Amino acid sequence: MNKPSLEKFENKIAPLGKLFINSSLIDQKTSRTDIEAYYIPANEIAGKLGNFKVANMIILGAYLEKTHLFDDQLIIKLLAKLFGESKAHLIALNNEALVAGRNYFSKNYR
Repeated sequence: MNKPSLEKFENKIAPLGKLFINSSLIDQKTSRTDIEAYYIPANEIAGKLGNFKVANMIILGAYLEKTHLFDDQLIIKLLAKLFGESKAHLIALNNEALVAGRNYFSKNYR
């Protein structure tokens, strides 16, 4: 989700693979023409939600909108189990971030 990660992992993506770039942090485009690239301003969206720590969930939401691998309810159930009672208050914000990522992708790439 940052420029060093892009530089390190971009060439490891299989041809026809998908690359989701946090365009809030990375201002360059991929040099690859054999993959699908999506530019999601995850930090900007997370800031609007009031917590920059959910930028990863915004990217996940965009990825899920593209791939339809899992629905949000499964992700939320997994987060609830992972977070436990002590962090249960974070579930609503993470769900909001998933939806925001899905919405951004749907609006900009469909």
